[in-house]
Amino acid sequence: MIIKNAIKAYELIKNDFPIFSKSDVYELIEHISKKKYDLLVLNPNEELQVNFFRKYLKIKVKLKKGVPIAYITKNKMFCGLNFKINNKVLIPRNESELIVQYACNFLKNKKNIKVLDLCCGSGCIGISTVYLNRKSINKITFADISKAALKITKQNNKLLNLKNNVKFIKGDFLDPFINKEKFDLILCNPPYIKYGDLNVSDSVFKYEPHISLFAKEEGLYFYKKMFANIEKLVDISKPFNIIFEIGWDQKEKLEKLISLNPNIKYEFKEDFSKLWRNLIISNK
Repeated sequence: MIIKNAIKAYELIKNDFPIFSKSDVYELIEHISKKKYDLLVLNPNEELQVNFFRKYLKIKVKLKKGVPIAYITKNKMFCGLNFKINNKVLIPRNESELIVQYACNFLKNKKNIKVLDLCCGSGCIGISTVYLNRKSINKITFADISKAALKITKQNNKLLNLKNNVKFIKGDFLDPFINKEKFDLILCNPPYIKYGDLNVSDSVFKYEPHISLFAKEEGLYFYKKMFANIEKLVDISKPFNIIFEIGWDQKEKLEKLISLNPNIKYEFKEDFSKLWRNLIISNK
């Protein structure tokens, strides 16, 4: 079979995988054809190479097994930026862009801010935040327990040419920072799924790194550790934000824990689907 243009390619893939979004399909077409996403969307009659179908059939086998598109293309758009990824890091999600949005709100009209992207993975959250707020941020530190994840973060940092003061730290969550360095803004999308959670899709469970997904103590371990060490990581007498992503069903338990600290303010935020998705901790 010869697939002459992007329209035919779109119809083919959408027919095979009806659940794929328009952007999913075009990302696949871009990957196979080596033609830019924007060009394909704006010019759906753009001609494709004669071996497109043969290449697609090889990828289709992986897709049928549940391999995520992003692990096939090795790329994922996040906050309008293109990030390199692999199966050593979580695939950036749309809802995680909310962390960047709240970070931008905090950074407005501020200068010389020190940022920590904790559990950084691909670095998409921290890099996007710096990219959108270059004049506000003096230094950003990326931290992860995974050496492989930090390698991807470094690649993305280089590709997006961040010229701010950048540091990369391999370590176990807060251990490299407690009583050593304080930050104005901490961004954190930690592992927060409890072990045995039946809501995790087969594709996520099978292909995404478990070290980035699951946490002990019913998924609350990393939040508890942060709550116990807030004043060792930020100066609570000055403006600061700690912005977390959380599980949609964790608000009540987290609120009981964070409310025990009388020295800070906190606010829970919903995502696009009206599910609890973020916790923002700040100074009183």
